[in-house]
Amino acid sequence: MDFFPLEISVLSADALREYILREYFSYGLLKCRLFYRGIHDIYRVNADEKEYFFKVYRQGIRSMEEIQAEVDLLNHLKLSDIEITTPVTRHDGKFISQFNTANGIRYGVLYTSVGKHEFNQIEETAELNERLGSYIATIHNAWDKYELGKKDGI
Repeated sequence: MDFFPLEISVLSADALREYILREYFSYGLLKCRLFYRGIHDIYRVNADEKEYFFKVYRQGIRSMEEIQAEVDLLNHLKLSDIEITTPVTRHDGKFISQFNTANGIRYGVLYTSVGKHEFNQIEETAELNERLGSYIATIHNAWDKYELGKKDGI
């Protein structure tokens, strides 16, 4: 039987839950549900009373090297003491997972949650805008010290 070509695929949240349990946690209860569909698919993962987000990259938009550069940059920001979501390593020490789907290879990374409110739950104030501006400035300062390709000892 021939299959009609797909543009996108959505990973099964139940299968992804089993994968995450096996590759990252190996114990406990874990919930995984599709949280957001966009350029990339985001799954909300709850494990051991902590919240994580599993980002599944759209097929063909980012290469593994580009995703690794994103992971490296986020790890650099963490080492610069900036409160930011960070990638979580699998048991084998790698950050990036690979899924063979009907329309090709898709990559995924598990990220921590920063535990903050969603944007639509926050009232905009002058103080909040100043804090946001200061936070963005610390990120830019850390980026200025980042050398592409260098892994900060990670």
